[in-house]
Amino acid sequence: MKLPNKILICGIEHKVVLDPSHCGASYDEGTKTIEVGTQYPDDVFENFLHEVVEATLALRDMRYALEREELSNYDYMFAFGHKEFEHFVKDLSCSLKGMLSK
Repeated sequence: MKLPNKILICGIEHKVVLDPSHCGASYDEGTKTIEVGTQYPDDVFENFLHEVVEATLALRDMRYALEREELSNYDYMFAFGHKEFEHFVKDLSCSLKGMLSK
């Protein structure tokens, strides 16, 4: 699957950058950028989807940083009720529908 150069997440345009020198992915809320490593092609879509989901949850204020002296990638908690989950699924659906319609 070919990833888009940009994607709308919660109505906000995010740039998608492919990086052949990396194998993971990251989301930068400040620059509205998702970077996806393409070193392992079998993982690209899963990593992209992970970042889209995380961005959606962060933008909807459902991602919380745990209190740590130094924050790492694993120091986040996601919390929401069913109503918030419905909003999340709608946002995710809109993001992916826009990507898949191209």
